[in-house]
Formats: sequence, C-alpha cells, structure tokens
Amino acid sequence: MIERPGKTIKTHSRPPSPSRNSAARWVAAIFVISVSLAIPPLPRAFGQPGSDADNQTKQSLRGRKMPPPKRSSTANKPQTIDGPQAQLLRYDVRPKQPASPSSRGFHNFKDLLPHSAPPEASNIHRLRPHQPSGTCPSTITQSTSQAIVTGALACSDPGLGTLENHYWRAFKMDTFTGGQAYDVTSVEFGVEQAESLFGTDQPLTVNLYANHGSPFPDGDWQSNLLASSGEIRVPNQELTIFNLPLTTTVPAGTLELVMEVLSPDQTAEHNFFIIGSNPDLETGLSYLSAPDCGNPVPSPVECFLGPMHYVFNVNGSCTGGGGTPTPSPTATPSCLPTLIAGNIDNTDPTQTDRLYRDGFPDFCACAGTCFTVAAGAIHYDAYTFTNTTGSTQCVTVDINTDCQGSNFIFTAAYLGTFDPNNLCTNWIADEGQSPVPGNTTPFSFNIEDGQTFVLVVSEVTAGAGCPSYTMTVSGLCGGATPTPTPTATATQTPTPTSTPSVTPTPRPTPSPRPRPTPPPRPTPPRF
Repeated sequence: MIERPGKTIKTHSRPPSPSRNSAARWVAAIFVISVSLAIPPLPRAFGQPGSDADNQTKQSLRGRKMPPPKRSSTANKPQTIDGPQAQLLRYDVRPKQPASPSSRGFHNFKDLLPHSAPPEASNIHRLRPHQPSGTCPSTITQSTSQAIVTGALACSDPGLGTLENHYWRAFKMDTFTGGQAYDVTSVEFGVEQAESLFGTDQPLTVNLYANHGSPFPDGDWQSNLLASSGEIRVPNQELTIFNLPLTTTVPAGTLELVMEVLSPDQTAEHNFFIIGSNPDLETGLSYLSAPDCGNPVPSPVECFLGPMHYVFNVNGSCTGGGGTPTPSPTATPSCLPTLIAGNIDNTDPTQTDRLYRDGFPDFCACAGTCFTVAAGAIHYDAYTFTNTTGSTQCVTVDINTDCQGSNFIFTAAYLGTFDPNNLCTNWIADEGQSPVPGNTTPFSFNIEDGQTFVLVVSEVTAGAGCPSYTMTVSGLCGGATPTPTPTATATQTPTPTSTPSVTPTPRPTPSPRPRPTPPPRPTPPRF
C-alpha cells in the first residue's frame, strides 16, 4: 500500500462525523426540493433510466464496440472561423451556449450542488509522486501523483444526483510483473466527492477483469471477471483515497488487469459521487463510460473531458512471494528525446492565417478536428522527422516557452508535408492551447513506420514573434535505434545522425497528400 500523509478510508471504518457538512447538506437538500418542484417532469427518451432503449443500451455495454462520442458533426470537414479572437488567452474564445441548469450531462460538483460549501483547503494534499519500479511492485499504479483535486466531471442530473458512471483503468501486466501471476490483496481509488443529501453513504461496485488479445477497451475482458466487491457503501467524504480489501490472482500471461469502479444511478437517493483525479502525468489512460450521457463504451477521458487522471492503485505481490521489487535497469536508454531550441521573428516564412486553439490537446488515443482562424500572415518554423523504427510509434511533442500574451505560440503536426497556404491539409494533431511557463500542453499522435511528419511552430499574433522556445520530441525509440541529436536548433542544420533526424525547413514546397481521417472527438462539456 502507498504511504501517504493524506487520509485513507477503509471499508470497515466508521462514517466520518456529519457535523461539519450537515448544514451544507441541508441547504443543498432544500435546493434539490425547490428544483424538483420548479421543473416539470421530462418525458423519457433514449438513454434515460427505465426506458426499453436504455435497458438495451446498458445490457450491451460490454458487448459492443463503438467509437468515442463525437466532438463535432464536422469532424472531418476543415472550417474557417472569422471575426475577432481573444489573442491574450491560451485558447480562442468559444461561442457562448445557452445552458439549462436542469440538463443532463457531464458536470462537476460545483454545478451539481451550487449552494454546498467548498472542500476545506486542508483536505487537499499535493503528495509526493509515487511510481512502482522494477518487477512485482507492492502497488501497481499509473498515477505519478496520489493527489486528489477538485474539478472532475461525472454524468449527472443537477440537483438530483449522479447518473450511472463507469470509471476504468487498464494496467499492462508485463510492465509491472514481467508476465508473472499477481496476487491482489486490495484496491484503492480516489474520491473527490461522495455526498448523500439524506444519508451517510452511497453504493459503489469495484470489478477486476483479465484482458487478453487486444488492449482495452478491446480484448476479451468482458468474459474474464476475476473478482467483484458486490455493492459496497462508501461513507460521505471528500478528497480522499478509499481502500477496499479485494483478493484475487491475476493469471500469468495476462495482457492487462482492468479495474472498474461502478457508480450506479444515484438520483433516487439524491447521492453525488465523483471519482478522485488530478491533472498530473499518467503512464496509462483513464477511461469513462456513461450510458445516460450518450457514452456507453469506455472512452479515454482526456479525449472529451480534459486532463482528469483517475487515481487507481492495486496492492499485492507476485505469486510465490515475489513481492520484493527488482531494481529497474540503470542502463542508458536506447534513445533520448530530441530537443530543439528556436525562435520566431519577421525573417521566418509566413503561412496564411492560423489554427484555431480549441483548448484540448490531441492524443494518440483520440485525434481532434482542424479549424482555422483568419489572422493574416503568420510567421512559423518547421521541422521534419521520419519514423524508421520498424513499427508505429506514439510521438509526443512538448513546448516550453516564456512567450506570453501577444507573443503566444502554437504547435501542430502534419503528415508528409506542410502547405502554408492550406493549414488543414495533412493536419494530424495540435496542442490545443498555447503553452505557458510551468503549464505546458504536450500532445501526441501515431506515426506509422516509414512515414514522415512535419512539426510547425507558429506565432499567434501576426508579426509579434517569440524570442525563444524549446521543443521536446519523444517516442521515436525503437529497438537499437541510436540516440538522436539532442540539441538541434531552428537556425542551423544538425550534424547528420541516424534516425530520428530533424531538419529545419524554412519554407517547404507544398505537396499536399491525403491525410488519414482521425477518429472523431466528442463535444467538450458546457459550463
């Protein structure tokens, strides 16, 4: 089990004292009653509890393969957005949408119970990062931080309670155990908010599955349930990590151990449960499925709700007493990230207009949509890479800069070539928002073996430029690929080395070629 200065609540512990939040719960209860009286009954529609269509959807949750929820009906159609843009923000201003406080959808706790007292600051712990090392660690986790912070979203009916939500993680067992069997003794999950307006607890179920064949959410995990807690009652609490004794053995050779925390429809009891998360880096994806919000199949959370990284831990040891961690190898990695130092000024080439910053970085698991903004002649730098690793790679790009305000910059990736007069031609991914010091916006994309891609760093305000930035490109490691040149710059050609190589291209000759259609991303939640 992870040692932490924060609170750990066990299944058999007494519910915490209700004195501190009792007044807030009664205020919230009065709010619920007033909302219930003011809102006329809504007709049942597809996906609502109790309907035949809804029951059919829920029964097929684990048996059907569906794409992630759509982010836009024009996901594959390049669009141009005209008009003034807020260039002093990290992202472009989104058109305001009318929102009904009674509409179902993804909401945070503040939206659900606006009159409730906020969590006490003393409950928020920025804990020391913890990552298992070596083979057969005593705790399996994909979280680099055990902190629980506010801001996560759940499929909910505001004022009534949270609807059915399934929270998921898939742990690649070869990474943690080297393919050995693993004896699970307990599991842990973060709790941002567990609040019962008229009671002291709420129901949850935790399930563990063994997955083979293809990575989650594909594979055969639906038919390989290893253990289930059955219904447990979680006491009211906030910003904690909940420990649940649960024993099973993950068989040797298992591809992934899938952990599910199921929060059923809680509206009848007026309960509100939001899983614990943080925005810190994770070594595996967090997934969410919510049939009542049009998302019946597990989808990467980051694709449609932003950086909500669930804190899930599995405690145990390898079968046969192999619980003592084996030290990780300390050999030099087969390749290092490529570092590029550059700047943008009026001597650089120009592109027509710029990309729209939608606020959501793209990731290998989910691509976004290309939009452009009328902005005139925008200066840019371009860098070309080729993947010769022998397999498809997930490439991650991270930009660090002090350029702010009118000097904001923005980075995107293109497959094959970059056409400065047609910004959506060959576009494959971008960082979603301009980076700021201490809060970069890394993005990632898949590149098949033998493919070339171009990274384009551009100014946001025409003629403003950026005195300095550093771009880190990682993920092009494969087998015995030599280490790439670590310090390429935008103004000189690096010494030729083995791939992955980086070559500054001041103004490439447009040579459009069809770009693959990325999977759609769903519509971001409305606040």
